Amino acid sequence: MVNTAPPPVRSRRRWLILFSAAVLLAWPAWEIGCVLFAGNLHEVIPGKLYRGAQPSGPALEAIIHRYKIRTVLNVRGCCWPDKWYLDEADC
Repeated sequence: MVNTAPPPVRSRRRWLILFSAAVLLAWPAWEIGCVLFAGNLHEVIPGKLYRGAQPSGPALEAIIHRYKIRTVLNVRGCCWPDKWYLDEADC
């Protein structure tokens, strides 16, 4: 004889808890993956204002040319004579 009774409530509750945990863990993993593999550059005001992490010298040049950026603000402060700071100031 085939059992057609619905699954017990404990089984459904366990499945819901596991599914919720998977979703809660997947979201930060997705965000971290986007930052690591897609770059940390975001458009704040379309076509006018962008924010991002500290790119390397060549990456900064590529970003400037791609988005036609005219001004780059360094809000980390002056770090002269560090190489990365001099590279950015040169662009």
